[in-house]
Amino acid sequence: MPATPKPAELALLMVCGALWLLPSVALAEPPKATGAKPDAPSLSVLVDEAMERHPRTSKAKAAVRARREIPSRMESLPDPVLMGSLQNVPFDDPRLNASAMTGVLFTLSQTLPYPGKLRRRGDVARADISVSEKELAATRLAVAFGVSRAYWRLHFAERAELITGESEHAINALANAVHARFSVAQAAQQDALQSQVAHSRVRALVERRRQAVRSAQRELLAAVGRSPTGDLGPTRGPPLVVAKLDRRKLARMAREKNPDLAVSSARERVSANRIREAKQDRLPDFMVSVGYRLRFAAKGDPTEGADMGVISFGGTLPIWSETKQSARVREERHRLDEARAATRSLALDVKTEVEQQVDAIERLGKEVGIHEKELIPEADQALDASIEDYVFAKVELVSVLQNWAAQLDARLEYERLLAERAERLDVLRALIGIKPGERLP
Repeated sequence: MPATPKPAELALLMVCGALWLLPSVALAEPPKATGAKPDAPSLSVLVDEAMERHPRTSKAKAAVRARREIPSRMESLPDPVLMGSLQNVPFDDPRLNASAMTGVLFTLSQTLPYPGKLRRRGDVARADISVSEKELAATRLAVAFGVSRAYWRLHFAERAELITGESEHAINALANAVHARFSVAQAAQQDALQSQVAHSRVRALVERRRQAVRSAQRELLAAVGRSPTGDLGPTRGPPLVVAKLDRRKLARMAREKNPDLAVSSARERVSANRIREAKQDRLPDFMVSVGYRLRFAAKGDPTEGADMGVISFGGTLPIWSETKQSARVREERHRLDEARAATRSLALDVKTEVEQQVDAIERLGKEVGIHEKELIPEADQALDASIEDYVFAKVELVSVLQNWAAQLDARLEYERLLAERAERLDVLRALIGIKPGERLP
């Protein structure tokens, strides 16, 4: 009959089995729970919802609607003025028929701006509408990028929680194995204490990761324009492979379609229209008035109180134009120079930002490849080797824990790199004026 194993041998066999299973426990995907939440809507669906419903978008839409009401007001004539007055009433006999000169005068006056003035003012107002429309487009894209940024941060938080949860199970198995080995004097007391410390730290980290997921969910809900107390299912991961980016096409699209550059160019057009409108302001305005004088028959009045009419014409005299209207023309020219300089500066910033984002995306792609092909496999191998050496008492437990921490850090960093690359790709899309998720040139 075979010899019955001793307790110490049984404990060592248990430890070996538990330790050899650690890598598979760490890397295995946990089973999906019954009744799990459905996946969150795709990024494109959330972006479309935010671009229509977010309060910032609603505010920008209201601004456009408000400015569309301005041109008709600017192109309308000033309101006419209706006046009534008592004329030539004697103090010693304040009756309307006391004197032939006494009467009640009703006057209707209308100011007539110089031809072309109102049209120029309407041109300025319509140019302002264009600015508002470009600002609406920029706001919609900024809202879309806010959703994208929150989405990828939530995705990383979910992956970090999952990976850290797997670490908790693995560290728990390690702690149990070490305690079993310690109970039969196969491990030092410090090994048991170190495993307990590692287990507690991982548990605390799991709680932190769970809170990070909840916070990221609230951030995403707010970015979409929903109540932050709502709920979302798990996010979908970013693409693992990114096509090579064409810097020339990206730079050209940024010059042509960047929303902030479009706003700045529209402001240039407003300034140009304001100069033309300011030049027109140096021309005089005209005024025409018609009046009706109501009279009453008075003693000695040869007209026997006949009513009379009044027609008068007038106009403004821009004799102070050098210090008023011409000064405004010069001011608007300086404003145009300012707007053009702002556009050139912004164009340089956008071009630089495009280059920096492409550099970062390429760097992140290389780091992702290094983690996939080198760091994570090497961390797995180092962990396997340290477990084997610990089983045969070649290394201390601290070596296993260090390699386990290195593997955990490598996996978390890999997920962070993927999320950051996805976020930067959407930053690049925003720079060239397209929505998150759309195909890059």
